[in-house]
Amino acid sequence: MACPTISSQEELTALARRRPAKESSQRTLESSRNLQIDAASPAGAIVNYTVTATDNSGVTPTVSCIPLSGGTFAIGTTTVNCMATDAAGNSTGGRFTVKVNGPAAQTANLIVLVRSFTLPPVIGNSLTGLLQIALNGFNSGTPPAVVNLPPT
Repeated sequence: MACPTISSQEELTALARRRPAKESSQRTLESSRNLQIDAASPAGAIVNYTVTATDNSGVTPTVSCIPLSGGTFAIGTTTVNCMATDAAGNSTGGRFTVKVNGPAAQTANLIVLVRSFTLPPVIGNSLTGLLQIALNGFNSGTPPAVVNLPPT
């Protein structure tokens, strides 16, 4: 019995194990691409994803994944492991990752976004400077309690 192989992390496609005593049809498991989402609280983020499976028998296989869609994913990267089982008992597995961005990653992404805008240098430099102060604090483990804005 061969182990399932994943042809792409991006499109999570797996070939089924072959069991000679049962049907030898090919099943395909497809899921969301690797996901990235911002945390909404210190606990992380509620993440919804979709995983489907097909089988050339015409009967839709049963799919189960852990952790479940709709659950709270902690800040960091979590691997979601899925298994699809057809009516004959053949199964195939696959996985994808969910990355939940914490405050440092969100701030770094915000700096990139602000730099992409065409802002007057005084405003753009001031804003990215303040965000960089916050990012340095997150990275050092001591985020600033208050970021003082310069007088207008």
